[in-house]
Amino acid sequence: MLKKTGQLKDYIVYGSGQVLNLIAPLVVAPHIIIVCGIENWGRIGVALSVFALLGIFIDFGSLLFGVKELSINKGDNAKIKKQLEEVYTFRTIVFLVVLVLLLLSFLFFRIDYKLYLCGIAMLAAQLLNPLWIYQAFEEFTIINRIILVSKALYVIGVYVFIKTPQAYPFMLLYLGGANTIVYGYFLLKLGKKYNLALFHVPAKTLKENFKKEYPIVISNFSITAYTWGPILIVGYVGGEYLAGLYHIGDMLLKIIRSYLSVFFNVSFPKFCKSYNENKHKGMVFLKKLNKYHLLLMGLGITMVYIVVPLFIDSFSLSEEYYDKVFFCMKFLGLGIIIALNIPFYQLLIYYNKQKQVSGISTIGAVIMLLTCYFLTRKFNLSGSVVSLYIVECFITSSIIIVYFKSVFKKELHS
Repeated sequence: MLKKTGQLKDYIVYGSGQVLNLIAPLVVAPHIIIVCGIENWGRIGVALSVFALLGIFIDFGSLLFGVKELSINKGDNAKIKKQLEEVYTFRTIVFLVVLVLLLLSFLFFRIDYKLYLCGIAMLAAQLLNPLWIYQAFEEFTIINRIILVSKALYVIGVYVFIKTPQAYPFMLLYLGGANTIVYGYFLLKLGKKYNLALFHVPAKTLKENFKKEYPIVISNFSITAYTWGPILIVGYVGGEYLAGLYHIGDMLLKIIRSYLSVFFNVSFPKFCKSYNENKHKGMVFLKKLNKYHLLLMGLGITMVYIVVPLFIDSFSLSEEYYDKVFFCMKFLGLGIIIALNIPFYQLLIYYNKQKQVSGISTIGAVIMLLTCYFLTRKFNLSGSVVSLYIVECFITSSIIIVYFKSVFKKELHS
């Protein structure tokens, strides 16, 4: 299927590490729900969405532009040092600004301050996160090592220390704290290797990078808003109990998105390098890879729809539990819709069409806010899922249209 067995190996190695990312919440969720209750599980879900949104500003454009620049300049230590210093200097500044704004919000809003104080550890982890660097260098074994240790610390912390309902805020502390410790260790190793020095970056350079990257930040924020935003709306409209139920179903969607993230993260640096060397070779790689990817995803989702009902029918389940299982299955079809836009999205980013992508994502976020609010009020949790389908169809069709209008024509004339 792939020309090089090394490419398949990268997917297997990186994918096996991401499995740990998927297993950890599935292992932790039952314990939190049983010990702390579904309402507190809903509060945790809302807080996670808030910190996911704040984390976008700390990442800024490094997860796309940073990976692109490092993968293209792989082996050039001087350029790598410059890129890393720029990214982490800017990240540190943004982290401090976000931290101050979060603390000030305690003065003006009624906030579960213990929960959100514990969540600061998640922002610290976002600041230190070196996974994007190893992704660009295609060092997936190291990524797996980081994920394994951090997730093990997280799960152990939750099971050992969360024993009462009042301890639910500490879930965020253990999640963020475990990542902060492990990320910090590996970032320190990279810092020594490349002799990194923060705050030696000219202000002019930071300003130029901000202008170049802020559209993709808006895009990423919008994407995060319409992936994490529904639970905020469900919690606002239906209360913490419904938010807790939605959080359970949303875990399945997060698994799908994590899988798609594996596919994107492994293929993007390879595509950039291949396409930069030879456009025809890069396009062949992109088409072949995505063709097999969509085929496997389609078969997998179809099998789930066939097998799960047969499996459930063999048990005597209450109608309420039966409905919850099928509510979760409603998320599966979103995977195909999202996967369809990946190759076009990669091409748009390569050609620096981040402003167009940002515009699409921003409109998508607005559509999500409006449809999720009104459909949830009318149809409860089912309405929130329908709003996701509306948004993902809009995002995917818009990205494909923009590609053919702005990039495909350029490729034809080059």
